[in-house]
Amino acid sequence: MISSFLATFRNLRIEVEIDPLLLPHLDCPDKTSLNRTLTVNLFKLIYVIGTIQTRRFDPSRRQKFTDKSDLLEKLNTDTGDFRVRIANVQGNLGSEVLKTLSEDFGVGLSVMVATKLFNVKDSTIERIYGNDRRPDWQCQTQTNRLLVVECKGASDDARSRRQEARAILQKATRQADIRVASMAVIREHATSTTRFVDPPGDEPELDPETQQQVLRAGHYASVFSFLGHSEFSRYFNRMRLRILRTISRKQQLLKDVTFNQIRDNYQRVEFMQRSYAGTFSQTNLGQYLFVGVDVDLIYYLGFLEFQDYENDVDEDRAGNHYIRFKDGILVIEIVNIGAFADVVNIGSISNYQQFTTISDIDAMTVISLEKYWGYVLAQNGFEISLNRGGSADSLDLVAFLNGRRYVFEFKIFRDRRMNPAQAERLIDVLRNTDSYRRILVTNAPVPAAGMYGLGVIIIGRLQLQQIVQTPSRLMEFLDI
Repeated sequence: MISSFLATFRNLRIEVEIDPLLLPHLDCPDKTSLNRTLTVNLFKLIYVIGTIQTRRFDPSRRQKFTDKSDLLEKLNTDTGDFRVRIANVQGNLGSEVLKTLSEDFGVGLSVMVATKLFNVKDSTIERIYGNDRRPDWQCQTQTNRLLVVECKGASDDARSRRQEARAILQKATRQADIRVASMAVIREHATSTTRFVDPPGDEPELDPETQQQVLRAGHYASVFSFLGHSEFSRYFNRMRLRILRTISRKQQLLKDVTFNQIRDNYQRVEFMQRSYAGTFSQTNLGQYLFVGVDVDLIYYLGFLEFQDYENDVDEDRAGNHYIRFKDGILVIEIVNIGAFADVVNIGSISNYQQFTTISDIDAMTVISLEKYWGYVLAQNGFEISLNRGGSADSLDLVAFLNGRRYVFEFKIFRDRRMNPAQAERLIDVLRNTDSYRRILVTNAPVPAAGMYGLGVIIIGRLQLQQIVQTPSRLMEFLDI
């Protein structure tokens, strides 16, 4: 759980460099400093990374809050500065994972900095969708200005400088009052930095009131895709269509059906004199998560009239950790589930891994995939002996069944493609390992049938999809 992992540091320092052209656009007490130190709340960081980086369309019921929280395992919180264990990531997970991690942190840091510099409305923070070379996200400020941000993340200054020109071009592809390129550099032996550059903009296309409501609907659709509420996500996407007056009769009927399901079937939790509708899921043995939304937001008029809370709240109650964000989202990390015995049937709470889809795996890091695979193995009676970090031969995971040793290597391909040369390199990691079974698990299709003759079992995309749907299929593919 994040709260136990970050018992000492929940806020870390970053260094921010500001383009002089940006100063007239700021909405914060300091309107003159070009260099400043800001603090980043790590609960909020994970929340905003998930909001921007998680696909909104075709959402699944798997909550990804835990998956994105895996990023925090690579932080060094000893100094109070935002520092990343870059050598550990590159050595154990590879440069591709380091690139993905840099991008995720780059997006999250851009949002955290923007909220402090521009006084934004949290409930309007929305990922920008499209197939063109678009900026990453947009939002509205308290003064109704549209802010568009393109984010880049790197692990060294040279790469960040190379990214800058492309970022400036990308952020200029959308109309907005302010358009910013955010350049983050994660560091291991110094404080991580973020540069905000080249802010000029132009007149946005929608009037401020319509723009705000459209952004807010998109924001909640993205948030709930991240938090594993497919019903909520689709509901707010249809709310967005209604605000734009492009909703079809069929979509309106589906929206009404979903509204009734949320209103009548979701659990209600009271916190700080507000009511939240949501659901519980199990994240680990004895650990649970509640995710809910202020009940006012599920009603059309309540949604239109909702005002962001004044502050985020982060506190412990009855052994559980409550995180309430300004946009009306409540997340509770639970170890004392008995405190909610009058709200939910505890025995009926499902493990969040149960709702995983193949698309969810495509969006995972290797860290998250290892944890998901541990869940699948446990479902099939395996005992997990070793995770990454304790192995001399750099194996991703070792497990035992009936006294026999099984070793696993994992590889996520962002483009879902693996060529024979890549397959051979991964197989080489496993081929000479002393084990009963050696298994490569990947989200890419197996490139050639002949690969099965190399003493390694490959669980490719087709097999992985079947295991996701029915975990017991794993035994078939392992020939047990």
